[in-house]
Amino acid sequence: MLTAQEVLDHALSMAAMRGSREAAQFLLTHGAAINAQPPGFYWKRGRGCSALHKAANEGEIEMVDFLLESGADPTIRDLQWDNTPAGWARYSNEPEIADILEVAEKRAAGNNIDGSE
Repeated sequence: MLTAQEVLDHALSMAAMRGSREAAQFLLTHGAAINAQPPGFYWKRGRGCSALHKAANEGEIEMVDFLLESGADPTIRDLQWDNTPAGWARYSNEPEIADILEVAEKRAAGNNIDGSE
């Protein structure tokens, strides 16, 4: 049985997967954790990954942007395959999203991304 927090967090993942910004915003406002990796309830592949992983996997570029703007961590690794959201985007043949996420990963890590010193 899932806790109330896990239900909120899973609902956020579902909203992200379906590109529902309004639902995602509502859930974040009501306590969903943006970087949560809920166990999920009905499919094995979706367990232990963040909402950002799911948005990236489904090609939801506007949701990826929204989640990043809202503070989602692009460096987070899923608990099943140990991969980042960018890795999920590449696997799902979403190169534009993967590129966005890889830049966000580098920024999060404090790496120089524009080649300047």
